[in-house]
Amino acid sequence: MNFEGQSVLRAILAAGMLAIAYPAISSATVIDISAGPSGWGCSQCNAPTSVLPGTVVNLLNPGETGPLQLTLGPGTYSITNAATTGNYSAWNFEGYPSSGNWVWSFLIGSDNGNGTATVLNDDYIAPVYPTQAAAAAGSGTTTWDGQYGNPADQLPSTTTAGFYDTLNLPATTTLDFFIDDYDLGDNGGGVALTIQPLSTSSTPEPASMALLGTGLAVLGLLRRQRRS
Repeated sequence: MNFEGQSVLRAILAAGMLAIAYPAISSATVIDISAGPSGWGCSQCNAPTSVLPGTVVNLLNPGETGPLQLTLGPGTYSITNAATTGNYSAWNFEGYPSSGNWVWSFLIGSDNGNGTATVLNDDYIAPVYPTQAAAAAGSGTTTWDGQYGNPADQLPSTTTAGFYDTLNLPATTTLDFFIDDYDLGDNGGGVALTIQPLSTSSTPEPASMALLGTGLAVLGLLRRQRRS
């Protein structure tokens, strides 16, 4: 094998070993989701319960260069309110800035690579508030991920500031973050989230194993050729 071929083989083996030794993880990350007029939504989004987990939606990003995305490795992640460190504490879904339509809600989807996403988390605080400050300071309320009124979808927090949910990813996933509205032109504000890894998988993904296997197979073939 010439020098160039040896270099390629070494690169394949190194990539495979690194993918296994260092599975994709993420430190705490703040995500600022703008509700508009420049921001992220979806064409099917009309209310928190209009796009439940499992729904495939068409992403909208007026005024933005593309979807708001984050790629995470396999594992479990916490989702908390980042109003104190991010740029947003609540958003207004119609008639901003003069209306009293203030809410705290967001959606997370698994990106499908074609302008659509499959909803994974449909999170929201139950009431509509008269002011942004009231929404940000909401207490004595209920928080949800999914169908309102379904006990299985109710989350433990009773305050906006204390919001808490989790996200479980079986494999490396590119996530889309957006709000549950289809017309962002008369919106304002947004939601800020902290995504924090709770645990990450140490099991190599199929792609990593395939990469390493290719390198080992080539190495074995070369050794047999030399012996013969």
